[in-house]
Amino acid sequence: MKGKMQHLLYRYQFFFGKTPFKQDGWLVRSMPEGNCLSTHPDLDVTQVSANGFQVTLLGFILDPDRPEDGNAEILERLCASAGSVDQWIDSTEPMGGRWLIFLYHCDTGVVFNDPAGMRTAYYYLDAEGNAWLGTQPGLFQHQFIMN
Repeated sequence: MKGKMQHLLYRYQFFFGKTPFKQDGWLVRSMPEGNCLSTHPDLDVTQVSANGFQVTLLGFILDPDRPEDGNAEILERLCASAGSVDQWIDSTEPMGGRWLIFLYHCDTGVVFNDPAGMRTAYYYLDAEGNAWLGTQPGLFQHQFIMN
């Protein structure tokens, strides 16, 4: 795929692990525990740190009680009202949208998606026990086999 169509390859997708995804033009963000998050430039990413939580949202989240709020406002409110990871996750029950959240608090890190499972994540554990996550299995092939 060359020229004008190249930017559509893996559109709206992500890859998470110890090294960046091997694809030109992707954005790379530092994550806890020495990991990095690589995302296609068209994927919305919102990061918030508040009340001891570090949150990275991929996609978009909607609050039916406050439809005017954007991703950052919703995440900040969830951080302010939660005292634990379990409380934070429970508070997303009424939320809509299409999202995947990386949530860190103290020594706990979890990844979870919207209640409908609209934004999927596949994972791989390497020989050293490192976790790798991606939008589709083909990304793992691209990262580990093709290059």
